[in-house]
Amino acid sequence: MINHRLLISSILLLSATLTGCSENIDEAGHQTDNQTQTAAQTSEQLKAARNIQSFPNFFQFFFTKVQNSEWTDLAEMSIFPFILTGELDADPKVILDKQGFINIIGELFKEEVYISFKDQLIATNYRNIILNRQQQLEIESDEAQLFGLQFVRVSDSWKFSGITTHVHIIEKYEGDQ
Repeated sequence: MINHRLLISSILLLSATLTGCSENIDEAGHQTDNQTQTAAQTSEQLKAARNIQSFPNFFQFFFTKVQNSEWTDLAEMSIFPFILTGELDADPKVILDKQGFINIIGELFKEEVYISFKDQLIATNYRNIILNRQQQLEIESDEAQLFGLQFVRVSDSWKFSGITTHVHIIEKYEGDQ
C-alpha cells in the first residue's frame, strides 16, 4: 500500500526544488548563479541605455551608475577617447582610453571643484554635482552640459564625452594617460 502523505510530500518537495532551480537555468539549459544573472541583466540595461534617445532618460541611467560607483558600466556609456580639458585653450589635456577612464573616474569625481551657483561660488565635487543636480542641464541639439560635464549624441544614443575642469586637476591626472 502506498503512503499517500509521503507521496504528496515528495511531489511537493520535488516541485519546489525544480521551481527553485529553474530560476538559475539559462536559455541553453545550463545552471547559472545569481551573479551571472545580474551581469546579464546589467548587460541588457546597458544595451537599453545605448538606445535611449531622450537625454533625461540617459541621464537618469548615468545618475544611477554614478550613485552606485559602477565605473565599468559608466565607461560603456562614455565615448573614447575621453577628454579632460582645462577652461583655457592653453591648458593641458588628458586623453583617456577606456581602462584609463575606469581607473581614475571614481577619484576624479571626488576632486574639489568650484562652481558658480545662484551668484555664489560653491566648493563641491563632480559626484555631488551629478547626484544633487540643482541646475537644469544645458541641452542643445546633440550636446548637453552640466557644470563642465559634457555629453554628446552619437547616432541615436547619448554618451559621456569629457570634462572641462580646473587646470590643477588636469595636471594631477596627466601622468595617468
